[in-house]
Amino acid sequence: MKRIIFFLLFIFFSTNALAISMNQMAVEDRIVIFEPYLEKDFSVFVFNSEKVESIMYPGGLEPYATIIDDNQYGPPREIKMRLSLPETLSPGSYDVLFGGREYYNVGGTVGGIAAVASRVTVLSLYDGLYPKFSVAATDIGLGERMNITVTIENFGTQDIGGAYASIDIYDPDNNLVTTLKTNNVAVPSKKNSLQPTIVQATFDSSKFDLLPGFYKAVGTLSYDGQTLPDKSEAAFRLGTLTVTIKDWTRTIYANVTNKFVVTIESDWSGRIDDVYARVSTPDGILKTPNLDVDKFQTTQLETYWEVKKTELGNQTISIELFYAGISIIKQVIVEVTPPIGPGVEKPSSISISPTLIGITVLALLIAINIYFFVFKRNKNENNQRSNPPNNGMQPPRM
Repeated sequence: MKRIIFFLLFIFFSTNALAISMNQMAVEDRIVIFEPYLEKDFSVFVFNSEKVESIMYPGGLEPYATIIDDNQYGPPREIKMRLSLPETLSPGSYDVLFGGREYYNVGGTVGGIAAVASRVTVLSLYDGLYPKFSVAATDIGLGERMNITVTIENFGTQDIGGAYASIDIYDPDNNLVTTLKTNNVAVPSKKNSLQPTIVQATFDSSKFDLLPGFYKAVGTLSYDGQTLPDKSEAAFRLGTLTVTIKDWTRTIYANVTNKFVVTIESDWSGRIDDVYARVSTPDGILKTPNLDVDKFQTTQLETYWEVKKTELGNQTISIELFYAGISIIKQVIVEVTPPIGPGVEKPSSISISPTLIGITVLALLIAINIYFFVFKRNKNENNQRSNPPNNGMQPPRM
């Protein structure tokens, strides 16, 4: 019993322990532009662990990265990593991860539990101009406007004097809807600015005769009289303020209480509040609780149907769905069959969380352990009173 109590207490208190943590360096401090023979130190502070093992994953910079830590497996502390770069480094991006890992001793061995690490990136730039870009779009409703965002970065040694993106919009059948263009902007080299250059183009869906569905934006980048061969693509959805009934519980059992589920799908680009349904049956009108439906979400409305008057066989009932001041009605068929079990109970308004159950069980086990401990001690004391020691002396003869 004591072992069980100890194990439960260990689990209970360990779940509240803080996980190993680390301060993060600023983004600009974690990006290095390659220079021949550059030497630079980086440091992080690792805490929330009694003892820490320093770690490093140098990747392609293994010969040039060194962990600096004179107290391996020591308490929370600062851990350093030193980069000593070579004379040349092939163009590209190189990452080094370093940080700490908590550890524990088990039978003289060391076992890792959790780790944290910071990323240092070394950029070796390409000669001349070397742009990269990406396109991002968001879901909207029909008739709404949307800004398509283009992010441009220049990994070359020279600044780009002017760059812009052409964005082709395609409908679900891959037909071209329109072509948009961003402003023409300068894009500095990474050695002059680590921040990306961001431009936008506005797509106004109200200007076109469009149907709801999935669309795509395909971007092409032009810069200083050149065109980048690689394209960037982003998908987005055009929706309408519509919620549809996709499915429902199709088999119902007579003379018991059944859970009746209505599956709905939103085609709107925003959240719709207070969506609910009324189900008209021979046993009366059933109402589901109100539910907030997120954009383009498929979810379920639930109610409970106590079948008393509804006859066996296929029966037609109506489901009326209410949302955003709109209502739609759908006639559906359900099959009513003889009961095969006790049915279902309506959910109680009182909910018990797993945490509360665990604490209750733990308290009960502790109480039982204390009871047996006190009972055993009292029993020993009573035995001692009923059989006092005679210290080796014989009782007097009468």
